[in-house]
Amino acid sequence: MESRPYQTIGKALKSAPAGADITVEGGTYREGELWSTRTVNLHAKAGEKVVLSGAETPSNWARDNRRGTYRADNQVRHCDVCTTNADPRKEGMAAYPEQVYLDGKPLKQVLSLNEVDANSFYVEDKDPITTRVPNNNTSGFNVKPHRGTSVHIGVNPSGHSVEVVSHSRALTMTGNNTELSGFRIEKYAPLQSWNYRDLRLTRSLVVPWYLSLGRRTTSMTTPSLSQPQHLLWRSVHPTDLWLTTTSSLRTVEAVSASTEPVT
Repeated sequence: MESRPYQTIGKALKSAPAGADITVEGGTYREGELWSTRTVNLHAKAGEKVVLSGAETPSNWARDNRRGTYRADNQVRHCDVCTTNADPRKEGMAAYPEQVYLDGKPLKQVLSLNEVDANSFYVEDKDPITTRVPNNNTSGFNVKPHRGTSVHIGVNPSGHSVEVVSHSRALTMTGNNTELSGFRIEKYAPLQSWNYRDLRLTRSLVVPWYLSLGRRTTSMTTPSLSQPQHLLWRSVHPTDLWLTTTSSLRTVEAVSASTEPVT
C-alpha cells in the first residue's frame, strides 16, 4: 500500500491488491455499500477507535418559521415499499427504514409534519419510490432519483449533532480468508428487501439469507468459516455486514438502532 494514506475506506478497498493488509486510523468514516472481491485484511489501528457509520451530518438545515421546525433538503431517498410482505401497507411504520439521531439518540419517525416535536422527525418525499402495481411489490418498482427528500426535525440543530442515515449496507467482502477486526459499525437503514435497484448503486443489494440480531449492541467473535457460505450480519435497524466464503469476523461491534420490535 502507499505510504500516503487514503481518505476513505472505499478508496483503500478499491486500490488494495489481493492479500493486502489495510490499517484504518481512528475516526468516523461515513461510508456505505463498500465492496471488496479480493482477499484483504481490514483492521483498526491498534489502540484507536474506528467507526464505520451509515449516517451523514447535513449542513443545510433551514428553519420553517411558520411551524418552528427545521428542514434539510436533498437527502437520500429510501425505499418505503421494499418490504417482505408483498403489500407494504401491512408493515405499518416498520416499512420505513429512515432514521435520524440527535446527539446520538434515535428520534421517532412520524407520518406527518404536524406531529414533529423535539423527539421525532418526518421525511417529506414528493416523488417516492412506488410499486408498479399498487400495493404489490412483487410487481417491481418505479425507480426514482437517489436523493430528493427533506428531513424535518423539531429542534434547532445548531449546537447539536444531527445524523441522518443515508446508507443501507455497510460492507460486503467476498474474498477467501478475508479478515475484518476492531471496527464499530452503526447506523445503517433497515431495508427488509434489496430487490429495488438504486441507479446510483452499481451492484444489486439482493442476498440469499441472513442472520438476525436483536435490538442491542453486540460484540461478536467467530473462527474462520470452514465452508463457503453467505453470512449477512444484520440487526433490526441493521448494521449490514456481508461476508462470504472463508472469512473471519473478530471483535466487531454491531450497533442496532431499532426503536421498534421486529414483527
